[in-house]
Amino acid sequence: MSDTKSLFNDEPDEDFLPANDRPNPLVWIRRLVLVEQLNPDVKPLREVEFRRGLNIVATARPDDVTDGPVGHNVGKTLLTRLLRYCLGEQYFARETVRAAIGRALSAAHVICEICVDGTWWVVSRPIGVDRATTARCLASDSWRSILTENANTERFSRFSEVLDQVTIARYSETTLPHANRPVRWIELLAWLSRDQYCRYRHPLEWRATWTESGTADLHNEDASVLIRLVMDMLDDEEGKLIQLHKQLLDSKKATMSEVERIERRLAQARGFLQERLNMESEALSDDLFGGIAREKAKQLVKDLQQKLVELDDDRDWQALLDEVDQAKHAVARKEQEIATRQADRQTAEGEKKQQESASSDDLAQSLSVLANPCPSAAEDCIFKRSTGKPGEVDPLRQMRIEELTRHLQRLDQAIAGLQSELEALKECRDEALEKLRNLSNLRRDTERRFRRDLSVAEAQVQEAEMYVASLTDIQKATGSLARIERKIEESRNTQSSARELIASRTKFLNRHFSRALHSLIAQSVDGEIKLDMRGLHLSFGDESSLGEALATSERVLSLDIACLSAAICGLGFLPRFTIHDSPREADLEPHIYARLFRYLKSLEDAFGDCEPSFQYIVTTTTPPPAELNRRPFLRLELDGRSIDGLLLRKRF
Repeated sequence: MSDTKSLFNDEPDEDFLPANDRPNPLVWIRRLVLVEQLNPDVKPLREVEFRRGLNIVATARPDDVTDGPVGHNVGKTLLTRLLRYCLGEQYFARETVRAAIGRALSAAHVICEICVDGTWWVVSRPIGVDRATTARCLASDSWRSILTENANTERFSRFSEVLDQVTIARYSETTLPHANRPVRWIELLAWLSRDQYCRYRHPLEWRATWTESGTADLHNEDASVLIRLVMDMLDDEEGKLIQLHKQLLDSKKATMSEVERIERRLAQARGFLQERLNMESEALSDDLFGGIAREKAKQLVKDLQQKLVELDDDRDWQALLDEVDQAKHAVARKEQEIATRQADRQTAEGEKKQQESASSDDLAQSLSVLANPCPSAAEDCIFKRSTGKPGEVDPLRQMRIEELTRHLQRLDQAIAGLQSELEALKECRDEALEKLRNLSNLRRDTERRFRRDLSVAEAQVQEAEMYVASLTDIQKATGSLARIERKIEESRNTQSSARELIASRTKFLNRHFSRALHSLIAQSVDGEIKLDMRGLHLSFGDESSLGEALATSERVLSLDIACLSAAICGLGFLPRFTIHDSPREADLEPHIYARLFRYLKSLEDAFGDCEPSFQYIVTTTTPPPAELNRRPFLRLELDGRSIDGLLLRKRF
């Protein structure tokens, strides 16, 4: 197959033919170097050189006399994590491991030579101290260039931008349905370098949270969209349809939940209104019930408001208020009259006491003066001269005392009468006040009851209004949902030609999928990758005869290498770079594991004398086939029996 036009022929392509227009992997790693410090003359703690094609990182075989582990805890997974770290992942190990390495190698760094779309980059990131600010990059093809004193290095983020631009910038217009944002390089890297702790148990699960990579696992639907984008099986319009479909599903779910909530609320409101308004509503539709309930509640509010008005305008109440006021005023007037008479009595009684205590001569003299205003002295005037004998009571004074006594008696009788009248008036006043209190309490109770009933009636109006508005909301939501679904269906119908192209590409990928299954499992095993609006699905012709193992690691690996194989032959935009960490430990059958290596070797052989356009890195504790357990395929062998056999040449 020499160009992309030949990808989609209907005839099956039995031979694996790399595309001529893809001579190099889009991303590949040539070298990983571990140094104890950033120094131009530093001697590497470990240097691992990789190649294009198959790269194996293995562990030494144990012998019968060796105590302790040989192939475990030697640095296989750490090596893959360091590669991922240099490609932009946030952390290269769990916190406890990072801390242990930091204590032992406080200034250590990992350096990688990475080719991105034909341009060489050197990146350096700290492993002894967890400070992202010391991560640097440099456009160069030699790792030592980043150690020189005047190296024109840039922040590591510049390298991340280059990776984004080369690998995922073309997908910026497509939004992941659940994350609601475009794809990130770090998420594509997660697929290209599966975390072995996910145990290869699902095609769309790439990261185990507890390993603390800093990369969150995508929702399966988002992971499926990512694969479809990278394999060019999701055109822009369909991507928009997927997003719209996801939004529709989310809207539908939210709307249905809201509808259910409103329906429950409507049922409660209907029962409430039916009971309070005494409505026989079983035969009434929701719309009719809501309208009638609203009008009845409004009428009830109006009636109660009228009763309150009538309560304020009650003539008996006003007459009683007038009666009380008149009684109070009558008592006040009578009390004022009594006070006036008592003041008169006090004045008369004072005068009487004065008359009784005065002398007769003084009285006679004063009377004579009053009676005869003569300018002559008393001894010279016969009329002013005293005629009485000593000790005798002056008749005039006695007459005045008697007159005052009678006046006081008349006043006492008048006051007594007035007091009697006052008591009668007070009784009338108190009776009126008691009637006022009783009627006031009754009115207050009545008004309180009316206002309570009014508040309930107003709440019933609100309930009825809510009932009617909720019915409108449900009708609008369901109507809008139906319109969106019709638009989605119409949009799908207009994309038939695009779907045909996608179907052709899917058919091509499925040929590679079946080819991988034939090579790994058996010639009789055929598989199919199905793509729909819900995601990516793997199926097999007769799963019942394949056993449980095929439901886990085999199907995951088959998908990955099928996508790699199809990308080599011209399908999609996969960087043609893959890391598989210890797939054998995911309960892969031994014979299938050996076939995996041979299959990858066959992909490399198809390039003849040319360098392969892909890079595949795999770590293993199970020895690979003998013919591959050597250079150039075996790039590193780790051995737990000695310090030099450990990746960092230190135990932690």
